[in-house]
Amino acid sequence: MGSASLKLGASFFVSVVILVLVGSWVLYTYESPAEIRRCEKAEGAFDSAAILGVDLTEELQEQTKMSDLTIMTNELFEEIKRQAQDVHQPLCENNWDYPNALFNTGTIIASLGFFHTAPQTFEGKLVVSFLVLFGTPLYFLAIGLIGNAIAKAQLKKIVNTVTPLKIVGFTFGILFILALVTCVPASIIQLLEKIEFFDAWYFCVTTITTVGFGDIRLSGPAVAVWLLWIWIGHILMAGILVTLVSAIIISDYKTQQMRDPEEQKLLTQTDGPAAYG
Repeated sequence: MGSASLKLGASFFVSVVILVLVGSWVLYTYESPAEIRRCEKAEGAFDSAAILGVDLTEELQEQTKMSDLTIMTNELFEEIKRQAQDVHQPLCENNWDYPNALFNTGTIIASLGFFHTAPQTFEGKLVVSFLVLFGTPLYFLAIGLIGNAIAKAQLKKIVNTVTPLKIVGFTFGILFILALVTCVPASIIQLLEKIEFFDAWYFCVTTITTVGFGDIRLSGPAVAVWLLWIWIGHILMAGILVTLVSAIIISDYKTQQMRDPEEQKLLTQTDGPAAYG
């Protein structure tokens, strides 16, 4: 059963990867030119502000000493312009070149969907709707099947004899995996993005759990690495959850089914449960 779940989950995951590749190309085709047009329009609006004359009213002129007024230099205007563009990041940042489109599509299918990755064109919205309706369930189905295969392998190790030492070891194993999917990437992101470790860890926790506020944005190689890590982290967390739930609610019948055939034969004897259980 574990092998079947793994194979089926892997085949579904390959389908998800194909959806991401195709969807990202389509989104790049439509969203990138639209983003460039919006940015050019925003640039034009900022440039127009530089030559727009504003007449001071007589009252304002009386209240202001003209000698205290400073003519805005080109350098000062460019700085103000840059700050204004920072406020309107979705207008002028390169969110939809192909590498970013690939990351955006992967996070959309993983049900994250940061606010700055929202499509603006009709075609983009149509593609994202398709990805959310079909790609996201397929993604979590694949994650669940692979996680089930991982859980099956772990349950076979702990189902025969449950001792306090095994419980402690299993608990530490869970804590290790949680640290692996949050602290390790946080350390890498801290180095790549030059941010505080806590902020990097906070970003990892909120994205790996599919919350995704979008208040912290990655750039460069961190984007590609983090997308892969999200998928790996989801698989590991699915394995943890399925293992925990199965360990809690597993029945005696399922326990016997998971034992080796030789053990099952011994247990079916009259004194089997007492001698070998």
